[in-house]
Amino acid sequence: MSRSTASGTGSSVEESARLGGPGRTACAKRARTARHTATTSRRSRSSGLLIPMLVLASAHAVLHTCWLAGWTVVSGAAARLLRTLRVRRMLDRLTGALLVGLGVRTAVG
Repeated sequence: MSRSTASGTGSSVEESARLGGPGRTACAKRARTARHTATTSRRSRSSGLLIPMLVLASAHAVLHTCWLAGWTVVSGAAARLLRTLRVRRMLDRLTGALLVGLGVRTAVG
């Protein structure tokens, strides 16, 4: 007989569980069931995120494509505008005045 049973302080169920008997097996089954339930709920949560994540990624791709298409249109229009004779003359005058102004500032300073 063990000490706890001999002294009357323990029960045979506790002693059996401590030694790996039937009480321990029931506890192990409960632990396995709890782990299985946690894993299953974790899987169902992650699979529930797949559709919203695909929707968000698709929306991002569409918005990015529209943004780049807009910049393409704007830059094409700006290139056509900058190629006109009137704008080129104006830019030449502006840059010439800027260079003369910097030259005068350097000579004076």
